[in-house]
Amino acid sequence: ALTRTGLAGNFPNPFTGETRIRVNLAQTEDVVLEIYSLQGSLVRSWKFTGLTAGGHLVTWDGRDGSGDELPQGVYTCRMKTTDYQGSLKLVLIH
Repeated sequence: ALTRTGLAGNFPNPFTGETRIRVNLAQTEDVVLEIYSLQGSLVRSWKFTGLTAGGHLVTWDGRDGSGDELPQGVYTCRMKTTDYQGSLKLVLIH
């Protein structure tokens, strides 16, 4: 069965400490993952070049790009590839 490109959820959710975001790719490609606050601010991002086809886990520790702990609440994870854009909600609790 071919893997479909997309965000396949995260676990645990809600989470304390860290959560793992599952990314599926049908083919090798560049991937951008971004975490946004409810206010629309970009708080964390990852860029992967030439990520191979299949399933990958990206761990997020509930911190921003500077390493500061973020307040509890709902965050949006957006995934972008050449021909896919999708998002999911992550719930951070302390």
